Amino acid sequence: AAGLIAEINKIPRDLPQPDPSQEGGDALAWDLMWNDPSPSVPHEDEAAGRGYVGQDGFGSNTTRGTGHLFSAHALDAFLRKYSFSHLVRAHEVRKSGFQVQQHAKMVTLFSSSGYCGANNEACCILACEGKIRFIRLEHNKTPKLGSLASRAAAAASGAAAHEHEHGQRQEAARQQQDEDE
Repeated sequence: AAGLIAEINKIPRDLPQPDPSQEGGDALAWDLMWNDPSPSVPHEDEAAGRGYVGQDGFGSNTTRGTGHLFSAHALDAFLRKYSFSHLVRAHEVRKSGFQVQQHAKMVTLFSSSGYCGANNEACCILACEGKIRFIRLEHNKTPKLGSLASRAAAAASGAAAHEHEHGQRQEAARQQQDEDE
């Protein structure tokens, strides 16, 4: 496990272009970001147009158009090889903010509620004293006053109103200048 962790730690924290086909890209970062679990029902991924997982437990991730799918069998082999008990992954929307998958050996987290206007919740994990706790943040379409989301929305609308008002003043000044000439 130490070798894998060392390789993951080599990935630059500021990686503007993770795509390995581009200059400065990183194949391991790309795989960590875009590989997805295949459904636990055999051939369900094929029916859903997600690609096919072969006997080795891997297949093309045609839904994303990049990365790979991995089966519960492939995950079990990975966990055994690196002496891990479970895998925690992210970067895939889950309605409740998280989903336990692959025979309860993996959890997928998503930490952005209301992602792209969807009605999904957010989740994070707190690992403490040998226990894992899931903390879910419910999506609220109308943020409470004083919340970070409402303050950000108010600041954005205030900035937009300020820009609009500034633009109107500049236009009026231009019209006045044209009249004076």
